[in-house]
This record gives sequence, C-alpha cells and structure tokens, in this order.
Amino acid sequence: RRISIEQGVEPPPNAEIHTFEVTAQINPLYKHGPKLAHGMNELAGTEGASAHQQQQLLLQRQQQHQLLLQSCLDTLDEVAASASASLHASDAASDPPVDTEAAVAVS
Repeated sequence: RRISIEQGVEPPPNAEIHTFEVTAQINPLYKHGPKLAHGMNELAGTEGASAHQQQQLLLQRQQQHQLLLQSCLDTLDEVAASASASLHASDAASDPPVDTEAAVAVS
C-alpha cells in the first residue's frame, strides 16, 4: 500500500495489505556514538580503547546496520513484487481468453 501511494496509485479495494515490523538488537555501547558507556573505562583498564578504535567499532556497527536495513528493504521489494505478480496473475486468470485467429480474421 505504501509503495502504491508513493507511486500515486491506490491499490484495488480487494488488495491484500501485508505489513511487517523489523527490529534489530542494538548494543547500547554503540547507541550513543563513539564514547564508551558509563563505567567502561574502568573495565578496560587505564589504557582503554583509543578514539580511533572506538570510531572503527562505531563505523563497523553502522555498516552492519546498513546491511540489515538493505536486507529488510530487499525483502520488502520481494514481497511487493510477489504480491504484484499474484495480482496480475489473478487478473489474467479472470480475463476471458482471446481468440487470436478470430482477431486476425476480423482485421
């Protein structure tokens, strides 16, 4: 339905609307950016992770989230394409068969 609305086309009244929710487990350590969570400096010792290491970890987590999001979008596209193909197949099945020989003879 969302895709139809974005394309300016209302779905037919008998269209099946499929909705699903995607959630991801997000490590709270990375949720607030490259800073370590409260108390993590003590756990890591006096050396701790350098700012560069923290940034690398954050970038890695962001890339993982982007891949997860892309995977979800790909799945959504597949569901929409499947629903569209199913709709077109049911439309084709409900249309009477065309007699091509009769059409040629008439024209």
